[in-house]
Amino acid sequence: MMVQLCAMKLRHRGPGSRPDGDSKAGAPKGDGTEQRWLRWGALSMAGIIALFLSLLLLRTNQTNRPETVLPMLAGGPSVAVWQWTPDRPFADKAVEYGRPIVFKNSVVTTWPAASRWSTKYLAHKMGPTLANVYQNNKSRHFGPYYDPGRPLAPLFPTPPGVYNDNATAPITKLLRVGTATVDGEGPWTYYSGELDRFGEWAFRDVEPYAELIRPMPERSSINLWIGTDGVTAHCHYDGYHNFYAQIRGRKRFTVLDPSQSKLVRPYPFLHPCHAQCQVNLSDPAIGAVAATAIELGPGDLMYLPPLYFHHVVSQESSVSINAWTDSTQTELAGAMLAHDLPQIPAISGHIAEAVKGWAAIYIVLSVLARCKHTRHDPVGFVSDLVEHRYARLLADNALPDPPWSRAAMCNAPLQTAGVQALDVTDYSKMVCRHADLLPSSTATLWLGNYVEGAAALALQGAEYVGPVLARVSQCDCDKGVPQCRKNPIPDR
Repeated sequence: MMVQLCAMKLRHRGPGSRPDGDSKAGAPKGDGTEQRWLRWGALSMAGIIALFLSLLLLRTNQTNRPETVLPMLAGGPSVAVWQWTPDRPFADKAVEYGRPIVFKNSVVTTWPAASRWSTKYLAHKMGPTLANVYQNNKSRHFGPYYDPGRPLAPLFPTPPGVYNDNATAPITKLLRVGTATVDGEGPWTYYSGELDRFGEWAFRDVEPYAELIRPMPERSSINLWIGTDGVTAHCHYDGYHNFYAQIRGRKRFTVLDPSQSKLVRPYPFLHPCHAQCQVNLSDPAIGAVAATAIELGPGDLMYLPPLYFHHVVSQESSVSINAWTDSTQTELAGAMLAHDLPQIPAISGHIAEAVKGWAAIYIVLSVLARCKHTRHDPVGFVSDLVEHRYARLLADNALPDPPWSRAAMCNAPLQTAGVQALDVTDYSKMVCRHADLLPSSTATLWLGNYVEGAAALALQGAEYVGPVLARVSQCDCDKGVPQCRKNPIPDR
């Protein structure tokens, strides 16, 4: 099975540049070989390290000091409100702060779009109708997003959310007023696409926007969002810096720190609903414990760091602009999967497949035993990953059992001399060199993605990754690295 673990590549295409025909920012692409489908693209580590060090060396300026305001959901952390100061850079300080921020009376209030973008104006500039509109006739809820290119998609051919992603709708329908669709009847519609589809006038109307793409302008995407009131985006996370500007209407974001990922149980990295939540943030039990609500109105600008979970509701018909820029975290995560796995000995006979299973566990546990975020309990890390990502799929028998027994897998080193010589020392050092630079708040998610990807490479396929990782605690371990007993364990 071809295994795809591509990162979304973002780019800024300003006015006059040539579109490539891909209107969906971040559509995954592969290069035709299994190892490369499992990588995040060519990486410049010198650039990664330079940008990472520059963030560490930033000094907090006296301007844009945060005022903490109370959260709107009881129990959740507060969100910072920063006052925007004209001609003062703010993006780097927001990235360094590393938590959600709301800018009131922000740069958005100076954009021509703030006063120009009436329904009549947009219809004149864009044309009376828009294509590639999302429409749901039965529910205001859109998602979970489904990516048919993910490795486990053949096992889950039916998207969990049913809606049309290629509808056509007039601007007046997208920006209808007074229909109370938050609690009323549909259809619910929204448009999302890159701003460069509309030409130079659209960029002129949101100038100055340079600060929004400052974290990595060469890997950025500026996007337009137009939708009816009531439209709800399923809980998910993105791997990018996100500056979100509200131009018309109001939106409510419910956000959750990535360190609390166990509460929302993200789908596996290999699953077609990757980065979406199996438990939605709209669940009152989560909001009462850890989530924070952020309401954006016209002129507000929000910064959302990479991997923050968010669930979004349009409280009114609205128009928004957001800028995604790639982050050092995505570069580091990509670099972790860019290294070739240690050479697994070629084994013939009935034990060959079991050896792959053992090697997958051996490799990922050896890495986790070395990396600073996981060395205290590698086995517990994998067990938690299985519980939070795969437990529901395994309970529903949605994943096939491996064709080899637990005993065959765990006893593989005792029966095969070549496997005993598998050396992962250098490989572990290279992976942890990147992993150790990840922030502690996001390391669990990124390293979980790495574990799934590396296991898929070792197994040469994705379908057995969950079941194999679920067996990690069944083989004896010494300091997190599988060292099977001197005597074979019984097959039970």
